[in-house]
Amino acid sequence: MKIQFKTLSTVLIAILGSYLFFEEFVGLNMLIFSSISVAFVCTLYPNLSIAKKFSAITPVMLCAFFLVFYPQTFTVLMWMLSYLVMWSVMAFDFKPVLIPFHGASSMIVAPLYDFGEIIKENPIKRDSTLTHKLSTYLIVALIVLVFVLLYSSSNPIFSKFIPSIKWDSVYFELFAFTIFIYGIHHGLVKFRKNNFLASLNESEIKISDGTISEENGQYFNIAHISFWSLTAILAAVNLLDIVVLLTGKLPEGITYSEYVHQGFFTLIFSMILAIGLIVYFYRGQLYFHQKVLLLKRASYFWIAQNLLLALITANKNLLYVSAYGLTYKRIAVFLFLICIVIGLILCISKIKYPYTNWHFFNRLTKYAFVIFLFAALIPYDYIITHYNVKNIDQLDATYLLYLDHPDYKLLHSALDATDESQSDIIEKTEVKMQYLSTVANTSGWQSWNYYRNSFGED
Repeated sequence: MKIQFKTLSTVLIAILGSYLFFEEFVGLNMLIFSSISVAFVCTLYPNLSIAKKFSAITPVMLCAFFLVFYPQTFTVLMWMLSYLVMWSVMAFDFKPVLIPFHGASSMIVAPLYDFGEIIKENPIKRDSTLTHKLSTYLIVALIVLVFVLLYSSSNPIFSKFIPSIKWDSVYFELFAFTIFIYGIHHGLVKFRKNNFLASLNESEIKISDGTISEENGQYFNIAHISFWSLTAILAAVNLLDIVVLLTGKLPEGITYSEYVHQGFFTLIFSMILAIGLIVYFYRGQLYFHQKVLLLKRASYFWIAQNLLLALITANKNLLYVSAYGLTYKRIAVFLFLICIVIGLILCISKIKYPYTNWHFFNRLTKYAFVIFLFAALIPYDYIITHYNVKNIDQLDATYLLYLDHPDYKLLHSALDATDESQSDIIEKTEVKMQYLSTVANTSGWQSWNYYRNSFGED
């Protein structure tokens, strides 16, 4: 009965998905599809705790609800990841790093495995006769239908013998789209455990006490000297930045723009390397070295200086935003800095307790997922448009125009119709607004979206 329910669920999800998404835009369809998928997955795993179900389905529903109001690509990608994670979490209890890989593995392996079992001379006995026959007839029907579609599309004479159906590319695309959704969900509904990932999932999370070798002693000296040396250098760098930020005086030959803008991603990369050094040195028996407290003290100072560097870098980025406006690059700097600060804070725990790198990266993955989830619920183009129009004197209207979903009405009102240099931008803004109005008025109810339909009401 359970196998029949899974087969029926997969077919229904595929049909529903094709009806909601084929030749439609992102909108209300995401919320409906997500809600029904959540109902299916909760029915499929009724014995799981409410807490686990809630943690699995919440990211999907948050992204889907947001997309009803604002169709952002970043949020769509986050919804896809959350949807994969939802099915994976409900099926098996795996560590955070492995969850998406486990789901992707099942999506690929499960359909191939089940298809191989069906075409065997002696199918597996655990399948019921009814389910086996249904699967056999369904596959045969799909194969025949594919070739009928191909032959009718390439031969107009043959297509006249079956006039009841309009055999054109649209129907073929709809059929292919439905099969695609079915193929994806086959592996998610009939989830197949990956033994290799399962073995990784059982990896140790704590480092066992052992004998300190001569090599460990050398590692200790390298780590100890490196952390103190790097801390001293970084402290000098931070001190110079603090003096400049407090006094506002720059060294001769350096402009304010160069000071604020130069090297953001280089600084971020240096902080990532700082985390990498801690992860590298604190991976083995150094926890049990007799002078480990000296090493930990140096490591804490190193982390403190990197946290200060992150704060200074964020302040520089704020200065640049206030002077030149918001862009995706400047928002990305803030997002990376948040992730790095979380990583540095987790490093404090890693230094204090003898946990493996496996444990560290699983915790980091969990926090990073939460950060990116909330980051996906921010309408960036809308915020960028409003901030730049209201706060920046030298407005880069061209940059705003080519954002995916800016506030075109606000941008249009901010442009000067009497300025000939802006006439081209005004015309392009009106064209984009007209396009969104046409889309809102001609799309199906599945594509209803607050952002797009706000243009269709005029």
